Amino acid sequence: MLTTMQVASSRVRMGYASGVVVGILLPIALYLFGIVTPIRSLSLIFLLVGVWTILFGYFYQGEKGYWIGWGAGIAVLSTVAIVPFSYTLGLVLMVIVILILATAFGRRTKTIEASNRPPPPTGSNS
Repeated sequence: MLTTMQVASSRVRMGYASGVVVGILLPIALYLFGIVTPIRSLSLIFLLVGVWTILFGYFYQGEKGYWIGWGAGIAVLSTVAIVPFSYTLGLVLMVIVILILATAFGRRTKTIEASNRPPPPTGSNS
């Protein structure tokens, strides 16, 4: 399936949504047990979902750069518990700009490679 990945060459297959659900519910459970504060719980949610997105992107057969880039952006949101909110927004904007540039240059090289190929032969071999 497109939305599943094989984890560490085992037979266990997990979809992206199941990892996100675990990444959200685990910090909420830690908050309810009194282990973390609400802001730390939110930060942990962003970190776990971001890391899951990066891992999913790494093993995903589709556009790896897209998944890994957005996973990094989500993980950067976890810094909200460490640095001032304005710095977190600045970091998120930097990740988005880097993702846009990487996507633009990735498409550009594919276009250049395609245009450097010789045209396919015309005519039939009969």
